[in-house]
Amino acid sequence: MKKYVLPLLIGLALCGCTSKKTSDPKADAIARQQTNAVVDSIMANSTSSTTSGTSALLDAIKENQSVGNAIITDVGMLAVSVVDNGMDKTPMAKMYLRMAKEYGVDIKGVKLLDASDATFEQGAAYGKELAKEFN
Repeated sequence: MKKYVLPLLIGLALCGCTSKKTSDPKADAIARQQTNAVVDSIMANSTSSTTSGTSALLDAIKENQSVGNAIITDVGMLAVSVVDNGMDKTPMAKMYLRMAKEYGVDIKGVKLLDASDATFEQGAAYGKELAKEFN
């Protein structure tokens, strides 16, 4: 049961994070609150006691059905390949940056790559960047 809860929560967070930017501050505030609530719930349900923070973070990210792969590069970036559905991925990058902090993983930033052309090598990831966020 628990293995279905985390992907569901991440999926719900992505639904709230993938909407196009609006000019309505109230809608933006509601979307941020929903994203924060989902991430808080994920963090409360995580079981990182048996795994390192980095492994637990990557495992949690990879459980999302829209994620192809995720690594921490040699330069300290969290690289995540995601499905490009044409929506703004900046909120998703911010969410993963926050998750890394919550898991105690020190990274320089997050870059989201288009899963259709992303290449992952030992310590590096390349491809079309959909979003990038820095600490």
